Amino acid sequence: MNYFKIDYLQYYKRHDPQTAEEQEMMENLFNVLCSSLMATVNRDRFLRGEGLQLMNLMLREKKMSRNGSLKVSLFATLFVGFII
Repeated sequence: MNYFKIDYLQYYKRHDPQTAEEQEMMENLFNVLCSSLMATVNRDRFLRGEGLQLMNLMLREKKMSRNGSLKVSLFATLFVGFII
């Protein structure tokens, strides 16, 4: 399965990472999600599902996940219309 589960990031909607290692893991999860969104099938699943809504909620929470969710939102909308 090529699709990255956004459930891993859902925890960070309301919680900040407690350690430097956890913060790095969260950033890596956002990077993996951005990479997976370059594939059309994954981007379609993300947009049809509640991925973009979760990223929007993360932006509103003003937690450490804010930067990553903005990056993912840009990746999800930037590549729409391109064939990769």
